[in-house]
Amino acid sequence: MRAQIVATALAALLPLTAAADEVWTSDMGKIIYDSEVGDAAIFTFTNVDAYPATLVIPGLAGNYSDRGVHEAYWVRSEQVPTH
Repeated sequence: MRAQIVATALAALLPLTAAADEVWTSDMGKIIYDSEVGDAAIFTFTNVDAYPATLVIPGLAGNYSDRGVHEAYWVRSEQVPTH
């Protein structure tokens, strides 16, 4: 559920021509459109618990016409928190 909320929030931030290497600023800090793997867009950001996280949105990479709500999942890194 939380991943869907984050994905919805991110989708609202995406301009119509988003491409890898773009950066947005949110209440959580920077959200980076990091790369594309297959049809998935990969975003990186610092999670609310200060740990690095990755958001994967299948179907968004190269998608310039269907910018609605997409299901996604995020993975929090167990590495040292970023500050």
